[in-house]
Amino acid sequence: WTCALLFAGSFWQEQLYYNDMWCYYFSFHGWEVVTTSSSSSPAPRAGHTAVYYEGYMYIYGGGDKETDFSTVWTYSMGDIQWRVVLNSPPPGRAWMQSVIVQSHWVVIGGARNSTDNLEVWRWPISPGAARGDWEQVEMGGVQLSGRMDHCVVNHNNGSAVYLFGGFSYEDRGPVGDFVKFKYDRDDRN
Repeated sequence: WTCALLFAGSFWQEQLYYNDMWCYYFSFHGWEVVTTSSSSSPAPRAGHTAVYYEGYMYIYGGGDKETDFSTVWTYSMGDIQWRVVLNSPPPGRAWMQSVIVQSHWVVIGGARNSTDNLEVWRWPISPGAARGDWEQVEMGGVQLSGRMDHCVVNHNNGSAVYLFGGFSYEDRGPVGDFVKFKYDRDDRN
């Protein structure tokens, strides 16, 4: 696949939620709807997080006006199918961010029931399959405000993960800190 994938979203003012998927092809600078041969697919949602790893797109979380989802779904680019991943994901949340770090899918922050957090969860990711359970990672060090809508970037395949900004219900506004998390040593500075 030589395209950027876009899954779901919402028209917030009208409280409309979608579960369609689109592909932007760089070769001809155009969008196309992505079809699926699955009999089931993720519920319409917004605020979810997604990663692409070795031919599969994984999505977690997000929500609609009533529910914060906790299910993990995978979409196979090869057989164009959605599948639910049966494992023990973190509690449902929306507006979190995630990255792939050292063969783990790392999910950071987000909001549950209008309360934000800065929890860090990781899952050993394997193409199209679950290899284990999610586990919460303790960050240690300086106490930070919970947040949502922040930015997370993996640097040097996980020797460092950077977190910037976001919005905090607790602080009632934007958060402007910039944090480096040394993932391989489970500490942060």
